[in-house]
Amino acid sequence: HRMTLVQATQACGSIGARLCYPTELGLVMDPDSEDACDGAAEMRVWTSSLCRTGGNVVGHLSQGGVSGTADTTPARCSQMEELLNARCCADLAMPPPSPPLRLLDAPAGVHAGGATCTSLSLSWEPPPYTPPSGPLDYAVAWIDASADDSVPGDEAERLVVTAPTLQVDRLSPGETYTFWVAARNGLGLGAWSRPVEVATIPPTRAPDAPIEPALAAGDSCDSLELYLPDRRTDGCASDEALALQIISAAVPVWTTTQHTTGTRVLLGQLDSAQAYRFRLIAFN
Repeated sequence: HRMTLVQATQACGSIGARLCYPTELGLVMDPDSEDACDGAAEMRVWTSSLCRTGGNVVGHLSQGGVSGTADTTPARCSQMEELLNARCCADLAMPPPSPPLRLLDAPAGVHAGGATCTSLSLSWEPPPYTPPSGPLDYAVAWIDASADDSVPGDEAERLVVTAPTLQVDRLSPGETYTFWVAARNGLGLGAWSRPVEVATIPPTRAPDAPIEPALAAGDSCDSLELYLPDRRTDGCASDEALALQIISAAVPVWTTTQHTTGTRVLLGQLDSAQAYRFRLIAFN
């Protein structure tokens, strides 16, 4: 395109660049050499007959600014109409390469607090890291027992959270729990923290009476299945298990058949000629 040096400079500036210097394009720059004018239109970033006083004398652009030759002034060359071989260049500062990604160290300062009969809170400090290897999320594992293992086993319950805190609910009163925390980045799960033990508050009173069991559908003559209520009472009167009791005309006293923490019970070896009654007792 035919444009002036000013127009070309503005065009490059609009995209955050500048006009390239001839040396950046591998072009001849020395206007004082005897052969510098041979093929000037190809050897200069720009050239124009308006910058000449005769022959092949041309103007050029350098890091020092606009230059003219002979009796042609730099100001006149800046307004030339033929700008040839012009390119836009940008000065880029290349950032240093990112360090190699590695698994994260164990989170520090794992702390358990705010324990109630059925809940507690955990917090920890993210492990030190160099971007871009920072933690994406955290794995929290725990068991309902004391342990000094360096890593949790397959029996541990696990949760994944994105913040360095966690509220753990639905715990049992008066139990000791062991927790581990590990941070995960794009390479995988890092080292587990040292185990942290914490105990919930023991129950402060006996649990309330549970909901009565329900009879499941069935057509057996000597067995039946009962549905039991799920967790019966929250808080410090929470029950740890249920005792299922049975009474009949043949055995006219309440007798405990089994203890359970589940929600279904199958009873067998019953007498098809007898009527049975059932009740539940919760305890902690």
